[in-house]
Amino acid sequence: MMYKLFNGPSRGFQHGDTVPSLDYTGEVVVAIDPSKTNCALVVGDPGGYILSIVEMSGNNWRVGPVEDTTQYCSEVKEFITKHLAGAKVVKAGLEKAITKRGMEHHHSNMVLTEIRGAILNLFWEVYGFRNNEVEVNNWSWKHAILPEGYRSQSEKGSKRYFSQYLNDKSYVYYFEADVTDCLCIYKYLIRDCKDTYTIACRAAEEPLKKFNIGISSGTWADQLNYRRFSFNPSFTLEENVAFFVNRSKVNGIACVDVKYLTLQDIYTHAYGFQTLPEKDEVRVLAQIC
Repeated sequence: MMYKLFNGPSRGFQHGDTVPSLDYTGEVVVAIDPSKTNCALVVGDPGGYILSIVEMSGNNWRVGPVEDTTQYCSEVKEFITKHLAGAKVVKAGLEKAITKRGMEHHHSNMVLTEIRGAILNLFWEVYGFRNNEVEVNNWSWKHAILPEGYRSQSEKGSKRYFSQYLNDKSYVYYFEADVTDCLCIYKYLIRDCKDTYTIACRAAEEPLKKFNIGISSGTWADQLNYRRFSFNPSFTLEENVAFFVNRSKVNGIACVDVKYLTLQDIYTHAYGFQTLPEKDEVRVLAQIC
């Protein structure tokens, strides 16, 4: 099969090939819009941060050649399993089948049924999700996410929703509307947890990437476009930051009572202070290298 990451260059994948790592050990929500021409996969955390967008094709996006469907299904399952390795899948969504009537749709319905069955089987065997926990009704996500005027049955309004309603042109050049449909399914899956989800250290672990730590007193740091995370005083400064960077693709900031920091923390990482802080909150900055 062929695949693309974030609409980048197309690459081939066969059994046994390596897969780009998600490089993430935290909780993830997975949405899939199944297809042989363009199977879209969106991976994000429960707070709405997109970690990966993958498009997979068994016919090179209609250019050809056309791959055997059973082989394509097997490669899709292997790719997804490898790509998500290390992450904790807490929720998944796969658009429920919409059966088109007529003999002209018979073959495409059979192909889609095989692909959907393979992906549902993957979520059961690897992640323990039953079919009724994964399948998302087409009208349910459209009604919950798309405004009136963008959810007609006669068009795929999700692409227009992003470009016109949200004024987000990021997905204009993606193949058709599969990715934007998938993004809407992801938004549907996280609608009840997005606003309350935060990253807070729950274990000491080795960092997966290099980072720098800063400690600042100024409210200027609050103006930075950094992701908020919670500081757990049961763990060290370094453990808190390592836990965060293992679950984020962007820099982070946390408000921390200075009493939870050691003098060594402050001497090593503080900047912009006229005197050493002795009370009140400071800002801990987690900057990914």
